[in-house]
Amino acid sequence: MLDLCCGTGQLAHWLTDRGYAVTGLDGSEGMLHFARKNAPEASFVSADARAFSMPSTFHAVVSTSDSLNHLLTVEELVAAFRNVYAALLPGGTFLCDMNTHAYLPKLGTGNSNTSIAEDDHAFIVHTHYDEGTRLAYWDITIFSLRYLATHGCDANPAGIRRDGNLPGACRSRIQRYPCLRCCTLPGRR
Repeated sequence: MLDLCCGTGQLAHWLTDRGYAVTGLDGSEGMLHFARKNAPEASFVSADARAFSMPSTFHAVVSTSDSLNHLLTVEELVAAFRNVYAALLPGGTFLCDMNTHAYLPKLGTGNSNTSIAEDDHAFIVHTHYDEGTRLAYWDITIFSLRYLATHGCDANPAGIRRDGNLPGACRSRIQRYPCLRCCTLPGRR
């Protein structure tokens, strides 16, 4: 089975645990680093979904977690689908999920924020959907107690509260990063 845009290998791990032979493909070496740790029984290939070439050896190809939504044009999707078709054995199955124009505005027309606080970390996700360009953006900010403890934050590292708020002394350490994408797309923001 080919796990297209496999990311950190969570699905590859689940599949190999159930006896499937899995090859994961992703354009991000950083993601593949974690995938190899998370699913050591699988094999992994660094390649772009739009440009990979594999022999017709797979009974199935899967692409989950809305990974194909990062391909922004019909031409890019067609290229990826052609590559999938070429990698499938005759009668093979391709299973993928995608967000559609009808769903994306529900992610946050205007601004939408979600936050979660755990014992050792907290994160905030800010989503925005632009109707004009039909693009969704995710900004993720992650706070780690280990980071706060080792980098000399004035606040008690246990000061990240369950309500997701950070103590005032740590606010200067907050940085904004673009989302982590399952398939790295050069030239995209």
